[in-house]
Amino acid sequence: MRASRGAGARYPSRLSLYTPLIDVDRLGKTRDWVLNALIAENIGRASTIIPIHRHPFYRKTYGWRENQFPNAEWIGSRTISLPLAPGLSDRDVDDVITAFRKVLEKGA
Repeated sequence: MRASRGAGARYPSRLSLYTPLIDVDRLGKTRDWVLNALIAENIGRASTIIPIHRHPFYRKTYGWRENQFPNAEWIGSRTISLPLAPGLSDRDVDDVITAFRKVLEKGA
């Protein structure tokens, strides 16, 4: 699968995100706190990872329900996607990394 045309079009789309697992227990903050803190640092909304069984299609089609897959729930509540793509400038990447480090230090 290829990324859409434009900057980074020669790179597979899977290289467009970095998905760290947040140690929410050690940090003492939730994944949503981290996302909001990144927004406050002018980092575009990093996306969340939603377990597949919580998507409406799969709930309706297969009758899956919340908490049916506890491992997926655990990972989903601790994972974010940082906006890091091959088409970003080095400065943009540095901004994301600096903001992420700052947020983690602020939460600790």
